[in-house]
Amino acid sequence: MVPVPSREVYQPSYAVSRGYFDNMNRSNAVIAPATITDVYNTTNVSTNTTIVNNITNVTQVVYANQQVAGAVVAMPVQAFAQSEPVARALVSIPGQAALNAPVAHVAGVAPVVAQSVVGSAAAALTQPPVREQAIVTRTALPPPSVPFALQQKQLAANPGEPIDEAQRTQLKPSALAEGPSKASLVTMASVPKPAAVPPAIPPAGKSPEARKVDFANAEALKAEAAKAETLKGDAARTAAARSEASKADAARLEAAKADVAKAEAAEAATAKAEASKAEPSRAEAAKANALKDEAAKAAIDKAEASKADAVRAEAARAAAAKTAMVRPTVSAAPPAAVRAPAPNSEPDGKADAEKTRAEEEARKR
Repeated sequence: MVPVPSREVYQPSYAVSRGYFDNMNRSNAVIAPATITDVYNTTNVSTNTTIVNNITNVTQVVYANQQVAGAVVAMPVQAFAQSEPVARALVSIPGQAALNAPVAHVAGVAPVVAQSVVGSAAAALTQPPVREQAIVTRTALPPPSVPFALQQKQLAANPGEPIDEAQRTQLKPSALAEGPSKASLVTMASVPKPAAVPPAIPPAGKSPEARKVDFANAEALKAEAAKAETLKGDAARTAAARSEASKADAARLEAAKADVAKAEAAEAATAKAEASKAEPSRAEAAKANALKDEAAKAAIDKAEASKADAVRAEAARAAAAKTAMVRPTVSAAPPAAVRAPAPNSEPDGKADAEKTRAEEEARKR
């Protein structure tokens, strides 16, 4: 046995449909759809003969895993038929022998009843009790499946090939004879059909007076409908007039808002122009006031300086007078009289105070 890798198409030994073949290979491998289609359209006859488009070509199919050491598995036919574990019945095959061996899609082995169906496990010592139960059904049960014992002869005649539907149909009568169905069919009671609906009775003819009443009622209904339409039209026109009036009011309000905005903009522009015109006048006035302040300050400074000069001159005169008065009395008066305070010392004190105040004012300036 050679395991098929993921990129090789698996071909079952039994006949399958195109959809079955395609789904089986697409779900289990990574193969291009075109490759699957080509293999399906190719029919393998015997071991090495391939028929493609009615042309016979003898080819030697070689799978990728035939060249891999240990990938090819072999076991005796009897062990295979009796479902023995492969690991226990494994037979080693040389690499060249596995490579040269012909490839077949099915093993020519016929199954046996016991081991092929239930495996190589030991037979059960006891069996569960058979439970008889009556079956009641409304429909007939399907025919029982063909037992494996009946299929074994066909499988042994063609080892490795499954039983087709025609052979299975031939075996069904034997299966029915061996295992008849014990189901009881229940017949459903027939439900009576409903009675036919009686035909409709046509209305009786009306008298002339009744027809006149119906006509009057119809005319009244028409008048009411016309009145309702008129009221509806009036309501629609009133609503339209109100809508137009509201639109006109909104337009007038918007126009008034626009006029107010324009007036405010004009006033702002006028105020800005007036402010721009008044700005040079204010600048000139500020400049004139600054000049006046400078002139006043200069006059005050000049007056203060004149006053200080006068004070200094007065102090100088007072000092000169004091010097003139003191000098003649120094030699005539006795030493004790020189140390005594002079009688005219009060004017000299005033002159010194004035001089000190003038110097402080000069320092402040």
